[in-house]
Amino acid sequence: MAGFKPNRGNAATLKAKQSTLDRVTELQERGAIRAEVTVESLAAELEEARGIAKGEKQTGAMIQATMGKAKLFGLGTEVMAISLTDDSIHCRLRA
Repeated sequence: MAGFKPNRGNAATLKAKQSTLDRVTELQERGAIRAEVTVESLAAELEEARGIAKGEKQTGAMIQATMGKAKLFGLGTEVMAISLTDDSIHCRLRA
């Protein structure tokens, strides 16, 4: 490693510094805020948008919100199953 010897004591030295602890806490809080965005929270936002679109009689926006929810929950996706043999190919759609 470019002439440097690893020193396991460096981690303990960093952990003892208050500025390091403060920075780690700050980063953990940021991560917690980001983790609050879940599939359920996104679905709730889409449902709210759908309700607004319904009130405005915007059917296209309603459909988009509904499809967005379906996509979040893995619904409405099609998967093609393909099987190969020496003399044929079989394809079928799986929901």
